[in-house]
Amino acid sequence: MVKTKSLRALRLLPPNDSMSRANNGLVGANDSLAAANDQTARKRQRIFSAGRAKMRLALSNIPKEAYRIAYSR
Repeated sequence: MVKTKSLRALRLLPPNDSMSRANNGLVGANDSLAAANDQTARKRQRIFSAGRAKMRLALSNIPKEAYRIAYSR
């Protein structure tokens, strides 16, 4: 004897066409999250690069500042 799903279980299952719509919604949400994550990573990289450029500029100015301080009398 083959067991079949009860009527209650069948009522809980959505119709087949809505399953594909739900899946498409999940795929769209996942794509949106991936795009937001990429954007956040790009912003973080841009901030890091700007900080690194400022540090490089500050380090390159140290000899000039030291010279100015030493001979500013």
